[in-house]
Amino acid sequence: MDIHRPEWLEQVEGVLETLNEGVIVSDDGARILSVNSRFEEMIGIPRAEIVGKEAYHFYSPGEADVIAKQKERGMREGHNRFEFVLPKKDGSRLPVIISSRVMNSPDGQFGVVTFTEISEQKRAEEQLRKANKQLEERQKEMEEELALAARVQESLAPKSLIWGGMRVEAHFQAVRTIGGDFGLAMPCGEDHLNLLIGDVSGHGIGSALVANRIYTEPCMPFSGTRLTDDLLGVACVG
Repeated sequence: MDIHRPEWLEQVEGVLETLNEGVIVSDDGARILSVNSRFEEMIGIPRAEIVGKEAYHFYSPGEADVIAKQKERGMREGHNRFEFVLPKKDGSRLPVIISSRVMNSPDGQFGVVTFTEISEQKRAEEQLRKANKQLEERQKEMEEELALAARVQESLAPKSLIWGGMRVEAHFQAVRTIGGDFGLAMPCGEDHLNLLIGDVSGHGIGSALVANRIYTEPCMPFSGTRLTDDLLGVACVG
């Protein structure tokens, strides 16, 4: 196939060889006129099998449609930059940033396209996605566990009871999911009703654990006793 190579192309090919990015130069018909050695390495195909082919030749039909639309955009604006893939000889796809610019010369219009490999960036993004998914799953587990702990915490509120002509009711509403509040309403015969309200200092899981530990201890004749340094308001009224 006879390909017209502009005179200026030979002058810039030496410069293109010094770049770390893959570069191709194509004519207005999208035929590849020149590639640098870095592009050869990236695609895994020698330049003799690349030059003269249309840029769409190495892509699948669906990928070629994407490239054609991006080419139209680049022609309208004079330049373009987008993330895509570069087909390799083994059939795999290399993630790249494609940058293109249209050049006008006395010999016609030409396109200069560079390919910057972003494999490491893509691997990091995939690892980040996996880590975020694991965090989301762990967060969901923690929320389910806290919801269960909240139901257990609500059970520490005094149960409704009728003592003589008196009805005892309690309403429990935690500031956070769980906390250190608990209470007891315990009749002692017909003459006394013991009421106990406990509020462990702080909020959250630590306070809830202390409250549960105290609540499950054997019944003791509390009377304004300070049980622990963290227990702030335990009282019993007879």
